[in-house]
Amino acid sequence: MSQDLAMIEAPEELKASVAACVQWSAANVINSPEKHRATLEHCKQTKRELKVADAFFDPPIEQAHRLWKLLLSRKKLVAEPLAESEGIDKKKALAWEEAELVKSKAEADRLNAAAAEASRKEREKAEQAAVKQRAIEEEARRKSEEARRKAEATANEAKRAKLLEEAAAAERKASSAAAKAEAKEDQAASVVTPVIPPAAPTKIEGVTTRRQWTATVTDRKAFLLWVCEHKRIELIEPAQKTLDALARGLKQELVADGLLVEEKTTMGVRA
Repeated sequence: MSQDLAMIEAPEELKASVAACVQWSAANVINSPEKHRATLEHCKQTKRELKVADAFFDPPIEQAHRLWKLLLSRKKLVAEPLAESEGIDKKKALAWEEAELVKSKAEADRLNAAAAEASRKEREKAEQAAVKQRAIEEEARRKSEEARRKAEATANEAKRAKLLEEAAAAERKASSAAAKAEAKEDQAASVVTPVIPPAAPTKIEGVTTRRQWTATVTDRKAFLLWVCEHKRIELIEPAQKTLDALARGLKQELVADGLLVEEKTTMGVRA
C-alpha cells in the first residue's frame, strides 16, 4: 500500500496549469486598475488550481495519515513498555553507580590518608635522624677545636701530638656525621605522598555514562532581577506569542521601551 501511495504524482494537466500560474505571476506588472483587478482574479484562479490539487492529493494523504496513525499506535504498544523498562534499568544502574562512587571515594580518601600518615612518619624519622647526626657533628667539632686549643697551649711534644691526633679523629667523625645528616635531610625532602584516585567504574561496551550540569529557574522574579543587575540580557527570551496577543488587544496603545508595535496587512482570496 505504501509503495502505491509513493508512486502518486500530480496529473500533467495540473502541472502545466501550475507552471503557467507561476510564469504569469512572475511576469505580471500592476500599472493600472485593470491590471490590479486581473492580478486579484489570477489569485482566485490559483486558489481554484489549489482546490484541484487538494481534491487529487487529499484522499491518498488521508489514507496515508490513517495508516501512519495506525502503525504509530501499534508501535507504541511495544515501544512505550520497552522505553519504560529502559528507564527503570537506567535509574537503578545510575543509583548503584552513585553509591559505588561514594564508596570508592571514601576508600580512596582512607588510602590517601594512610599514605599521607606513612609519608609523614617516614619524613619525621629521617628528620630526627638528621638532627641526631647534626648533634654528633656539632659535638665532634667542639671536641676537635678543644683538642687543638689544648695542643697549642702545651709545650710537651708528645702530649701535643696526641691532642692533634684526637682533634683529627674528632674532625673525621664530624665530617662523617655531617654527610649522614645531609643524606637524611635529602631523604626527608624527597618523601612524596602518592595520590590514589577513586576506582574507575566498570566499562561495558555500548554503554556510556555522562555527568553534566543543568540550570532550572525556580524563582522567575528573582532570576529576572539578577539578569538585570548583571546585564545578562542574552538569558531572556521574549514570549513572542504573548507579545502578539498583547498587540492584537492593545494595538497602538501597546507602548514599551525596545518594542516595535506595527500593523501589518495581509490578503485573503477565495476561489
